[in-house]
Amino acid sequence: GSYESLYTNLKSAAKKYLTENAVTLGEVKLRLGNALVKINEGVASLRSKFSEQARQIKTLENIPHQIQNAKSRAEELKNAIANSNAELARAEAEKSNAQTSLNSLKQKLAYPDMATAKQKIAKLEGEKSGLEEGLKLATLAYNSCDRQLGEVCARVESLKKQLAKFKRGDIEKINLEIARLCEERENLSRAEKDIFSRIRINEGCLESIKRLQEKFQVVEGRYAVIKNLSETANGNLSGKEKVTLEAYVQAIFFDRILLRANRRLMIMTNNKYELRRRKEAENNRSQSGLELDVCDHYNGSYRSVKSLSGGERFEASLALALAMSEEVQTNAGGIKLDTMFVDEGFGSLSSQYLDAAMDALAGISEGGRLVGLISHVAELRDRIDRQIIVSKDSEGNSKIEIKN
Repeated sequence: GSYESLYTNLKSAAKKYLTENAVTLGEVKLRLGNALVKINEGVASLRSKFSEQARQIKTLENIPHQIQNAKSRAEELKNAIANSNAELARAEAEKSNAQTSLNSLKQKLAYPDMATAKQKIAKLEGEKSGLEEGLKLATLAYNSCDRQLGEVCARVESLKKQLAKFKRGDIEKINLEIARLCEERENLSRAEKDIFSRIRINEGCLESIKRLQEKFQVVEGRYAVIKNLSETANGNLSGKEKVTLEAYVQAIFFDRILLRANRRLMIMTNNKYELRRRKEAENNRSQSGLELDVCDHYNGSYRSVKSLSGGERFEASLALALAMSEEVQTNAGGIKLDTMFVDEGFGSLSSQYLDAAMDALAGISEGGRLVGLISHVAELRDRIDRQIIVSKDSEGNSKIEIKN
């Protein structure tokens, strides 16, 4: 009900801003915003006037009382000045008497010994100091009273001048304004209570948020450590090479395989090519750690394995396959790889590379292992003693012939 009433009042009050020219919500908001600024300025002006008039009214109400107090204070100050003068005169007289007594005692030497005389002198000196201190205090009190009297008299004259400016009609207008401002003060008081209630609720919410923020900071600290470890293990650290933990471990074994593979590749390529694992990534955006480069010993250059020709790639792949089988047998106890099949790839080799590849495969077979070659290259038939020939008959069926 409160919301509907507020909405109705707002709609009614906004009619004067919703003209035919205001066809968009932005224009309506702009006009309402300008009107709200003017209203706020008017409210601020009224509050300023209220404060000033309330202060003036309070001043007017206290003027007679202030005048009476000022007169009483003036009388008190006059009496205090008179008392101070009397005290000052008495102090001067006592000081003079004390000085006279001191001089007389010094002349008469009425004391039996020097110690007694010094004790008396010390006593009189103490009295003298007390009288001098009293004189100083009396002087300060006199000056203060005189200054306050001047201020009170000036205040009385000022209040008299202010009182003369106001007329009876002005007082009646002020009373009406006071009544209006009192009503406004009541409204502000109710609004203050409402705001205070909301502040209490918000303070409770703030405390809950602070507690949650403390927990969040603890969790965030743990998350930062775990996130850094995760990004390191997954190769996702910003600005670093993208090397995963798996690739890092594999690189150790890969280096061993490359060491074995290069021994065979150097033989097959007549000491021209050697494989090297790339230590630095091309960029920090893609995964790295297992890329290969080839070292060309004929010209002393390094380049990517992608630049190798088809026959050269076959030789590099063959060397890697052989090295991997040797590394598996070396590290995995009980596992022995006695058989290897090489499918195709020989057709892209020149006669020189073909001889080198066959020599490498012959070296493997001499160690008691079986190497099978699958190829359509006719040149291999004369090089292979034992063959399994697969052919098709006229009906399209395959048949196998074993040639020893």
